[in-house]
Amino acid sequence: DLRPDTVPSNFSIELEHYTMQGFRVIALAYKTLPTKSNLEVESLTREDVESDLEFLGLLVMENKLKPETRPALEELNNAQIRTIMITGDNLQTALTVAKQSGMISATSKEILVEANGPEGSTPASITLQTMEDEHMNGLVVKDTFIDIEEKSRQKPPVDDFHFAMSGKTYQVIVQHFHCMLPKLLLNGVIFARMSPRQKSSLIEEFQKLDYFVGMCGDRKS
Repeated sequence: DLRPDTVPSNFSIELEHYTMQGFRVIALAYKTLPTKSNLEVESLTREDVESDLEFLGLLVMENKLKPETRPALEELNNAQIRTIMITGDNLQTALTVAKQSGMISATSKEILVEANGPEGSTPASITLQTMEDEHMNGLVVKDTFIDIEEKSRQKPPVDDFHFAMSGKTYQVIVQHFHCMLPKLLLNGVIFARMSPRQKSSLIEEFQKLDYFVGMCGDRKS
């Protein structure tokens, strides 16, 4: 966790400015450890090391689409082979890249799925809201009504809306709203901030829906 007093007031604005252009953004931070002993350092937990950090800045990287990416996706789409994005990147970065690559059409709506686990007496919750790009001036989230019961009966998925969610939301849905998961997966396209374990879990959930799943990536995937 970052120390709040070290985070600039315009942090969210700057982060959104870069992610909406498809840049990959990494926050840099540090802390001084109370010991120089290698043995003591090795015994520290990840939570100890990554708490009370001092914010340094944002590392902004551009990973341009390869020229063959869009034609390859079009060929898969013409063959009625469905494509989705599972990434560890920021959700808005993933959405921007999906639009640039043609994975999401210009006329479709993106529906942000957000879920929170139970806290105290408050039960787990899930919300669905439309996301609109206001000419790069910021991301607008609006309430909407989506009949996922009706849409889920249409297979292959319809193209007028797509679901996007983070790994945190996916995990909450698996644990507390599993009955909704198949309906969300039928039109889910963007799964961002996903851990390796969540990626494997997601593939297994698609296989339960009788999908044959192939996976490609530029790293260990």
